[in-house]
Amino acid sequence: MHEGIGNLAASGLPGYWPQLTPGHTAGNAALSLADRDVLIVGDTLATLSLPPGESGPQLLPRFLNEDHDRALASLEKIEPVQARWVLPGHGLPWQGSPQQAIKLARQIAARTRGKACPAHRRKELDQPGAARAGRGAPPRRGPLGAGPRPG
Repeated sequence: MHEGIGNLAASGLPGYWPQLTPGHTAGNAALSLADRDVLIVGDTLATLSLPPGESGPQLLPRFLNEDHDRALASLEKIEPVQARWVLPGHGLPWQGSPQQAIKLARQIAARTRGKACPAHRRKELDQPGAARAGRGAPPRRGPLGAGPRPG
């Protein structure tokens, strides 16, 4: 067990339940505050609409996770928690149970499987020699993305 998680669990604080939720990083964790009806999920879930058109609780995009499959599997660790609020590290607090949040996150993960975030896709295409079959190289842009770059 991660040292910080073990110390908190051993502290005897009533109503505090820490849980490692690796995936985004190996040390990612969530913390239940039962007396406040809150589950702090940190980077386990986000409520930002990172994939276009997706809203609600969701995993961070694949390119932001050390191990995306492990992040998805870690949802099982927080699924039994009883709470009325889910507090992500990125995005607004979400009013609803962890079970509802996880159900939505899994649905979004299934819909977006294999799809790159547009910003990430542009980054891939900007790499030298990254023109793909059937696609031309991305347009060359100036330093702030405004107009063509000289040269």
